[in-house]
Amino acid sequence: MEKKGKENKIQVWGWENHVLEGKYRLFWTMVGFITSFATALYWSPVWLAWGFWPWCKTGGGIQYTDPWEGFQTYLTVAGILFVWLGTTVVYIQGRFFLKPGSSPSAIQTGDRLFFAIQVGWGIGAWYVANLLSPLSFEFMSHFLAEEGVFIPKAAMLWQRFFQLWFAFLIVSLLPILWILGLIRPLQSRFQKETTFWKAVPAWTRRANARRWLWLGLLIVGAICTPPDLFSQMAIVLPLVFFVEGVWWWLCLRVVRHPDYKQYVSSERN
Repeated sequence: MEKKGKENKIQVWGWENHVLEGKYRLFWTMVGFITSFATALYWSPVWLAWGFWPWCKTGGGIQYTDPWEGFQTYLTVAGILFVWLGTTVVYIQGRFFLKPGSSPSAIQTGDRLFFAIQVGWGIGAWYVANLLSPLSFEFMSHFLAEEGVFIPKAAMLWQRFFQLWFAFLIVSLLPILWILGLIRPLQSRFQKETTFWKAVPAWTRRANARRWLWLGLLIVGAICTPPDLFSQMAIVLPLVFFVEGVWWWLCLRVVRHPDYKQYVSSERN
């Protein structure tokens, strides 16, 4: 019973109450993620150039000239690095706060949480950047005009509005519900120490409801996603997951926690 009681004290990433107060721990964690996401949006005009400019210059009879293209490529790489560095700092901070004796399951939960949020918010920032960029709007207008299709600007603006709304659901709202409803250590902490948990719908904590919610929103989001984004996703997403996997593996190797060997052995078993 005593051992079980100690395990129940373990919170997200194995952080204990004696390290930092829970409200400050959660606050600085969210600050790190929000800062990384804001950094990605700050570089959003150059994210679009990475995926659109080469194709625009060679296909569809559309000719764009951009004297800043080479410079934007470097800025794009810098923006991606800023996103990775911001989330990695939060991750390493959490790793150093791990108390010796933390269970491998708590460490594993933190690793998966970090990986899911970093990949999800990185892709989400890239997706929203495409929708927000004026270049994307102008590109769609010229492309449709070349095909003989003329759509009023008001209709295109409404289309962008709904796309942004679904992007908000996928990028912002769902991860928040996922964090509050899926991670049991954090869930128990919210239930005991805060009143904000009461505002989260109870049905989001049910496994079947979460699966249908994810599937439904992803299908609706896919329907509202322009074809030009799909062509980019086919190239960008495998690259993002590969680089993220290597980056995640390096983080595990660099941050030497006392229970790291135990964690690795539990993962292999």
